[in-house]
Amino acid sequence: EWVAMAASGILDFDEFVASAPRLSAVYGGLSGNRDIPRAAMLAVGAGRDEVIRFVSQIERTVHIANDNCPHQVVIVVEHADAEPVTKHLQARGIFVERLPYDRGYHTPVFTYICEPLHKYFSSLKISSPKSLLYSSTTAKPYPKKPKDILQLVSETFARPLLFRDTIEAMYDAGARIFLEVGPRGLLTGFVDDILRGRPHTSIAMNKQKKSGIATLHNALAMLAALHVSMDLKPL
Repeated sequence: EWVAMAASGILDFDEFVASAPRLSAVYGGLSGNRDIPRAAMLAVGAGRDEVIRFVSQIERTVHIANDNCPHQVVIVVEHADAEPVTKHLQARGIFVERLPYDRGYHTPVFTYICEPLHKYFSSLKISSPKSLLYSSTTAKPYPKKPKDILQLVSETFARPLLFRDTIEAMYDAGARIFLEVGPRGLLTGFVDDILRGRPHTSIAMNKQKKSGIATLHNALAMLAALHVSMDLKPL
């Protein structure tokens, strides 16, 4: 999303790229901070309401960190609760995978990064967006005022990622073509799950176990078939 901020004109692209080592240092500094409570992140093959209902049956606290689609969420629980929550969900036929992270990213327990991020983004020039950009932490377009943008991005890791709600909001606003610019193509599957039964096209530009250039050409061909204007000279 932060790269999209640069593409939309909120950030100066060259300045943002040049600042990458400082952003990496922010992450590195937090990784060694023992004051930040540890947590377990679990990818769960069920919807958010279903997961919350089942976990409440064993009286464990759960945070929805990523609401990806109707059939997948990422939850955060205390380390000690990871095994009982996993077993309780699996006993009900729900897929659960423990992710290789030990912090409560995208939950209220990870507010420790807000101040460092505020300091980092305060050092960059922030402008009003030149093109419409949605935030996956609010499921709304980015604000126009730089000070409001600064506040929003500073809280990114302390808020859940509302991918499902964001796609729904974009669809309600008229979006019908969803192009995934990134690796693996997982989000394309999420979009298809969210918009199941409704007219849309989702396109991945990179897929596992497939030639990168062939997948790129296939994506461009699909966009051309949808009458999307493109500059093909770089090919």
